[in-house]
Amino acid sequence: MATLAVVFDWPYEVSNGKWLLYLTEIVTKGTAESHCVPKGDIVNPLNLALPSRGSSRRRREVDLSQGLESGSTLPMSKTGKATVSLDCFQNTTSCITFSCPLLNMTNKATVIVRARVWNSTLLEDYSEVGRVTVKAKATLKLVTKKPTIEMTETTHPIILEVDSEILEEAPQDIALWIIIVAVVAGILLLGLIILLLWKCGFFKRASRREMYEAKGQKAEMKIQPSETERLTEDY
Repeated sequence: MATLAVVFDWPYEVSNGKWLLYLTEIVTKGTAESHCVPKGDIVNPLNLALPSRGSSRRRREVDLSQGLESGSTLPMSKTGKATVSLDCFQNTTSCITFSCPLLNMTNKATVIVRARVWNSTLLEDYSEVGRVTVKAKATLKLVTKKPTIEMTETTHPIILEVDSEILEEAPQDIALWIIIVAVVAGILLLGLIILLLWKCGFFKRASRREMYEAKGQKAEMKIQPSETERLTEDY
């Protein structure tokens, strides 16, 4: 008896042991089983509460139901930065291998792998990176004990590209009309201040002070009498 199975090489941790792609659920359609539960308690080992289908948190999960060849990409917000590749076969991640048998498969079967991108790992270890590319693979193979039954294995890559959500604010150009309005407002404000000082007599006080100082100097000056006036006064 032969059974088709999908074998996954899954990057669940980075090299330092932090979570990367945390498996939350594996759904199978078109087979006898509705879920795939691999050995080793690798699906949701922390017993995290899974969001409902209508929840907004659903967008944080990676849904591979659109096909194994196409990768899921989060919106790009950082360009011109370095790209880091996390691959099971480049020793940049810790990977696990698990199999999902397609028991009593009909004409078509679908395997949906849902996982959660571990945000804290990306923020702590890859905050200065523009894009993180995570690579896994899925292989369709025939599991049988009869050597006479053979099937060529088919391998499909799974590529997930995660772009940073940390936005870099670009310097904004100030509109010309804002500069003109600011200059005119400054001139009007300066003119208003000068007018108020003039109304308060600020400039008049300065001129009167100089006049008083000049009169004081004249009052202190005393004309000395001549020798003839002194002799006249003596007689």
